[in-house]
Amino acid sequence: MTYLELFNRTFSDWSESDPTYFKSKRNAELKVCDFPTHREIHFMGTTDPSDWFYNFLFLPIPFKHLGFLLLFNSLKKKIEENIARDKPTVFVGFSQGAAIALLASSFYGYTAYAFASPRPFFLFGKAAPGSLCIRSRHDLVQQIPYFFHHGAPSLFVGTAIGKTQEDRHMSMGSLLETYPEASK
Repeated sequence: MTYLELFNRTFSDWSESDPTYFKSKRNAELKVCDFPTHREIHFMGTTDPSDWFYNFLFLPIPFKHLGFLLLFNSLKKKIEENIARDKPTVFVGFSQGAAIALLASSFYGYTAYAFASPRPFFLFGKAAPGSLCIRSRHDLVQQIPYFFHHGAPSLFVGTAIGKTQEDRHMSMGSLLETYPEASK
């Protein structure tokens, strides 16, 4: 699988009629993609104005961004139901969903691929080994909150600048076309 394939699956086929789709009471969304060699649990980014409440709730309790932690906790039961027992599980997300993927990685110990993630950890938190933040130095969302950190190494992929979530997705996707395969 390539970074681009992972990234594109994070955006394709988000449908409430999909049996692998789930939306929590806090508006956090996940879907599951199952493959013979691994399972991917994808987390959607900010899609609704109400999501911004959680984005700005950046109190460091306990050593994590409170808003993202609340969203992660609202999905926890569904995540646990979908972690594969017979093959590796990978967490994948974009923007707000990437922060949730990194928190899930920290909690469950599986690799996360976080595209354009804001910073979910304060001081000591970190994602599982093998996790990676794929990001741009020029996107403000990926640099906040200031005193927090990503908790995983970063792969910088140029300048994903855009005014809207869709603009950010399109520019990040075009940058990823030239990057190597993601490890499983």
